[in-house]
Amino acid sequence: MLGFLAARSASEPPDASSRNMNPVIQILTWLLLALTSLMIGFRLMVRFVIKENSNLTKDDVIISIAFLLGIGESATMIIPQSDIFGRDMSDITDEKLRTGYQVGYARDMLFVLCICFSKLSVCESLLSLTPDQVHRRVITTLDCLIAAVGISTTLATAFQCGSSSPWDAEAVCFNQRAFLYFVSFSIIATDVLLIATAIWIIYPLHMVLSIRLKILTFYAFRISVVAASSCQIYYIPLLFGENFTYEAYPYYISMQLVQFCSVTAACAVYFWPFLRSLRSGLMHADASSLATQYPLSTLSCAYPSRFTVSANINSSTRNEIREGYIEITRGYEVSVLRGDQGKHAS
Repeated sequence: MLGFLAARSASEPPDASSRNMNPVIQILTWLLLALTSLMIGFRLMVRFVIKENSNLTKDDVIISIAFLLGIGESATMIIPQSDIFGRDMSDITDEKLRTGYQVGYARDMLFVLCICFSKLSVCESLLSLTPDQVHRRVITTLDCLIAAVGISTTLATAFQCGSSSPWDAEAVCFNQRAFLYFVSFSIIATDVLLIATAIWIIYPLHMVLSIRLKILTFYAFRISVVAASSCQIYYIPLLFGENFTYEAYPYYISMQLVQFCSVTAACAVYFWPFLRSLRSGLMHADASSLATQYPLSTLSCAYPSRFTVSANINSSTRNEIREGYIEITRGYEVSVLRGDQGKHAS
């Protein structure tokens, strides 16, 4: 599909001018799409190579769906029919404007769905972090909230003018400016909730502070989505000017940034097992026996202990000792401290 899009865009080389920013939009869209593809490939590499897990998990499937939707959304900004975006209104015929409206209609729905699925993937990864029932209920509630917002905004986008099409001259639509503000603020709110939930789960763990902060940094990468959405909010008024096709080009670019940040932020947490694999030289002992239902986890401790679990004990003893731990990333060595006052993991 990417090759097909490249062939289509190559047939009409970009020609940027002072009154035509469409080539800039196309170039940035291609760049962000390529970077997103690299991040998805990196995530799958960690899953299948470093973690030696041949099975796709639910969050892998969901983020893959988000990626495919993102490709579709990016395609709407690359195909020739989208050349009205960033172009001066005086250079656009009525027929091209109508076609551009249709492309924008598809783009908006794909954008909302892509953002929704990328957030649902993060919820699934958070569920894999903890067996605690309170944590899981809160995450499930957040999951349902994100799904509800995604479904409602998709339906509102699809029927923004009732039974009429948005590009029809006689169409009567609801307040689109208010709706765009709602979409952007809902993106920010749900991302803040995702970051707060990750902090709530990870920070209280009995782990070395530096390790907790490193893990939280990967989840806090979703702040980039908040920043990009804030830019998008700032540029929303440009969509309602007389020469909106040209003046609103910063909005179209910020839209691509929001999508890029949302999908890649869902993959950022996989830098943690990748960095651990570099530190350990990709060597591990008896890793297959440590597989659990919490795939992003490790059990280790750098402290001297009175009770040490080594690789040669049976699997039932391992499971008993690991009970009650919240796991962060699958490691390659196991050493657990179990004292009278508490448990420590790093």
